[in-house]
Amino acid sequence: MSESEATQEANAADRVDAAAACLEQLQRERADFLNYKHRVDRERADDRERTRDETVRHLLPAIDDLDRALAHVPDELRGHPWAEGVSLAHQRLLDALGQLGVERVGSEGERFDPSVHEAVVYHTDPNAAEQHVMSVVRPGYRLGSRLVRPAQVVVAGPGSNEGRHNGGQSHRN
Repeated sequence: MSESEATQEANAADRVDAAAACLEQLQRERADFLNYKHRVDRERADDRERTRDETVRHLLPAIDDLDRALAHVPDELRGHPWAEGVSLAHQRLLDALGQLGVERVGSEGERFDPSVHEAVVYHTDPNAAEQHVMSVVRPGYRLGSRLVRPAQVVVAGPGSNEGRHNGGQSHRN
């Protein structure tokens, strides 16, 4: 083998090594970029979820006010177009929240669940086998699988501590 052939082989080997190093660097950069892209996508999804949650939390007091107002409409205003308009606006707001995945939780007669209900009053009922919601003071709301706000409820249940969970009090998630 001549000296020029040996030099050419050495140069070819150097080029192959340089190309392999460039390919390895390119593959690392591609992996870094994909990791960055996935992280940004997760952060954006978390931001959207957090914004939706905050928006719902800010709207709940207005819904509560409308619930109370509609529960106490004077008899002379029942059927009045203005009262019907307020009721329609309330229903549209609830429908819009439902389309976002928000649902009310807590209804009269259901079994008391401290992960969803916040007991504000406990009534002893010697005929009750287990705790149940006697009435709803303020409805709770769930956004997807996450509880946004527990329902405040009046609970009725057995008088002994055997049937009571958590002393008749709830805990928040």
